[in-house]
Amino acid sequence: MGTQHRIAGCALLLALASSCAEAAPPPSRAPETASSTQVPTRCGEGETCSDSSSDEPLAAPPGVACLRGSAWISGQCSPLPCLEGSERHTSGACKRTRRGAEAEALSAKIKSTERAYRDSMFKDLELAVELARLQLLRDAERSTIDTDRAEALRNAQRATATDANRPLSRLIVTLAQGRAMLKPMTQAGPALRALLLGLFQQLTEGAIIQAKGAEAAAMHTLVGFIQLDRGDVAAAHAAFLTALDQHPRFAPAELGAGDAARAQGDFKEARRAYERCLALDPQSPDAALGLEAVKRRTALLVQPPPELPPGTPILDSEPLASTQATPNLCSPTARKSTPALCKALDELHKVDTPDATAQSGKAVLDEVWGQDCIEQRTQCDDHIALAVLEVSKAFARGNSFAKSIVVAKVAMANPGLGKANQEAILLAADAYYRIGIASIAANFYARYSGTKDLRAKAHLRGFMLKLVTLSPSEIHGEAQRLARERDIPKETRDALIQLAELAKPRRSTQEPKAEAGPPEVLSVASGLWAILETPSWSPASGR
Repeated sequence: MGTQHRIAGCALLLALASSCAEAAPPPSRAPETASSTQVPTRCGEGETCSDSSSDEPLAAPPGVACLRGSAWISGQCSPLPCLEGSERHTSGACKRTRRGAEAEALSAKIKSTERAYRDSMFKDLELAVELARLQLLRDAERSTIDTDRAEALRNAQRATATDANRPLSRLIVTLAQGRAMLKPMTQAGPALRALLLGLFQQLTEGAIIQAKGAEAAAMHTLVGFIQLDRGDVAAAHAAFLTALDQHPRFAPAELGAGDAARAQGDFKEARRAYERCLALDPQSPDAALGLEAVKRRTALLVQPPPELPPGTPILDSEPLASTQATPNLCSPTARKSTPALCKALDELHKVDTPDATAQSGKAVLDEVWGQDCIEQRTQCDDHIALAVLEVSKAFARGNSFAKSIVVAKVAMANPGLGKANQEAILLAADAYYRIGIASIAANFYARYSGTKDLRAKAHLRGFMLKLVTLSPSEIHGEAQRLARERDIPKETRDALIQLAELAKPRRSTQEPKAEAGPPEVLSVASGLWAILETPSWSPASGR
């Protein structure tokens, strides 16, 4: 070929490359049809521009987005099959499979970790966390009445009770509760699903306190996937970037960053993020499917959740029990009979920092244990009974929630502390809620039968926390039952009736038959599996 021909050929290639490389705004969140809002086609590095003359163009028409797990195939959005080594889970996400030797190795690892955890007298938090992670990965039926995920939740709760102040324990509780919520969220209609996602996000964000490194990365990543399901792509993208700041080599955060970029129509950045994810985790099924969608220039369809009807209950995160110190608990008579205890109570009222409060609370507790009525479980004087309650409140103010629960349970169990019993129940419920153990907190809120206004709030909060484990049909029945309780305020009753309506089972004859289409896959399901498969946040995984 002559020099002139080579120059002309290069000029033509440069012109074509320039036309394919023009930047484009992100696609609109349009329905999965080819008639979506049109935007210019953009070809990134290593990508192929679609050929309009082809019978089966590789690229989706400009502006078209498909649901998660789907891509533009044969002129429509179609589900992508799970790749070798993974299979479709009931949540709709592609989950890694372990068969044969791999499955046996996982079961053997669970048995050895269980043995080591028992040998530690159930005190090794790292082993508890790793055991729960492995059980969630296996996700099998242990017996006719038990499952791996139920046992994982118990181990996670035990880990949190051992040391509630460590973010690692709160993370595993969050992951175990999230696994329990997948089925209800998959079964729920759009409005109820939006409510459940909001509840899960609140529980997850509450677990992030004091977290750093891989633990914080896992929590922020989970929040990002929840926000994708809630339709807030910008917030999701920010959460994934925060996760990568905490742990730059966290594969699930790279997966989320790829999803967020694809939702914004940035195929070049999506490709890079998916490739970074696969470099860290070569077996990631979602990153591989994301790359396949990028090749077909298929944006990720992110649908904002529907607006909840007015009156729909939400979870109020403010504590219901007062944790403020009560001054002057000791009468002149009490100061003569128990001078050391009264002095400790006076000191407790003066301190105001969390550390000092916890220390002063311990000093009061030491004096309380010396009282005969506590040791003999007989009727205590009022100031002694209330001193136990003050200790529980002090530990709560000092963020020592596990200790607050232990002391509150003393007040609940000792008949001599009857006057403090109901307030102690509320303190324990709040403490369990603060450390993220939703199911136990719900049980304590349901037990509270004190003042009328607080009783209604406690029962409603307990019911909302029970949504973590209830199916939509159970939510419907339980909301109806609670709405019939005596003395419940009209506002609370209306909120429960609204929630029962959201969860009401629909007869198939009442709804028009929907056309067959791609399954809707929750981003949070993919995020959960990706985080569980990445053990960098669990120190015991390398043992």
